Amino acid sequence: MKKLLLSLAVTSSLAATSAFANTGTINFHGKINANTCSIEVVDPNTGVVGQPINLGEASAKDFIAIGTEQGGGAFSLRVSPGAGCDLTGKDAVITFTGRQGGAGAGNAFYGVKVGDGNATGIALSVKDHTNKAIPHTVPTDPYTLDPSVPTTMAFTAVYKSTAAVVTAGHIASDIDLLVDIN
Repeated sequence: MKKLLLSLAVTSSLAATSAFANTGTINFHGKINANTCSIEVVDPNTGVVGQPINLGEASAKDFIAIGTEQGGGAFSLRVSPGAGCDLTGKDAVITFTGRQGGAGAGNAFYGVKVGDGNATGIALSVKDHTNKAIPHTVPTDPYTLDPSVPTTMAFTAVYKSTAAVVTAGHIASDIDLLVDIN
């Protein structure tokens, strides 16, 4: 009896669906990787793996114009070869995407959390090992990976004013990263 009722419910549901059917297309894109490389966020000063990255303190009065940079902290991404991770002849390109969105002119920087007690008029700028700013959602230049030992890719994050007046408060930002090894 339960099987019969279940079949009737499904049949009835399908009949209702086909009565209001529309046609269309759904496009799916993806990629299956064979690599299972270990990627870690590292504090280059202590060698400790993990987060958060401490950017220190800066004074609101030191942000004298839009685009002023202050404070900041270093971090590294370490890619390690190993079982299932052949890095021979490979490069890594990293894309950072702020969960709070982009900020500043052209959304070039990374937004910070808003709300009571948080600083305003400020964003984060992420820079590579050459001190070149990496805009929000724009891939980095390639980093050559070593096939036999871990490769450490150095970065820095700094406070960047996005308004003429920066107010004092807490700063927090969540930034996702995508490491594309090819």
